[in-house]
Amino acid sequence: VLLTDLDQATLQQLSSKRSGAIVAIGSEAAAKLQSSLAPAAPLTYCMVANPKASGLAAGRPTQGVSTDIPASDQFAMIKKALPAVRKIGVMYKASSPRSAELLAEFRAAAAGTPIEAVDIDAAGSPSDAIHRLLQAKPDIIWTAADSSVYNAGTIKALLKESLSASIPVFGFSSQCVRAGALFGLTVKPEEQAAQAAQIARRFIASPGLTTPSTIVPPKFRLAINSVVANRLNIRIPSELLASADETFGE
Repeated sequence: VLLTDLDQATLQQLSSKRSGAIVAIGSEAAAKLQSSLAPAAPLTYCMVANPKASGLAAGRPTQGVSTDIPASDQFAMIKKALPAVRKIGVMYKASSPRSAELLAEFRAAAAGTPIEAVDIDAAGSPSDAIHRLLQAKPDIIWTAADSSVYNAGTIKALLKESLSASIPVFGFSSQCVRAGALFGLTVKPEEQAAQAAQIARRFIASPGLTTPSTIVPPKFRLAINSVVANRLNIRIPSELLASADETFGE
């Protein structure tokens, strides 16, 4: 059912026991169903960023797959790829609660490693923030799926300027790595769907199942841009190159 076709009659049908399993794809659909379905109707979701913001961490029996890769896994991958990293650069927006939350999570994961955080609000513009960040000369710049900071223009500018400054970027998507980030962790829609299907099957196999609301971490993939690695004269450990799910530039 498309979100635009979701009327009251359809919601009542979905809430009935005959529906078996209800799966929402995407944050907008998940938030809509979470607020509209009967309280006892179980809900499964996938391709949802920040499920707590959509109210998916409480209430009805809800289990689903987030697109948010834990900050601890991201930091661990940075250290595996670049063991000599001593300072990490980050851009964020202090006026955005989500942006501040992402920065706090990464700081906690990277405890002991200095974080050079540049606030776009204080800098005055994304362009000025990029310049300030590069002037701090971090060993790598970490990016996140933060819509208050990154759009197509900001990403393009950051990748161009950081490459000129010989500073690698950790990308938050496959597209970002393809465009010029050195490497990054990504999620694939088909893998999210497979994880959601496993959860939905449990609901179908046990009608009336009530479980605490659970957010399942996503399966993630490693993407590496070998052209950027060569341009920056960075040697990625051979075991990571062998385990990469996507390698651009081969």
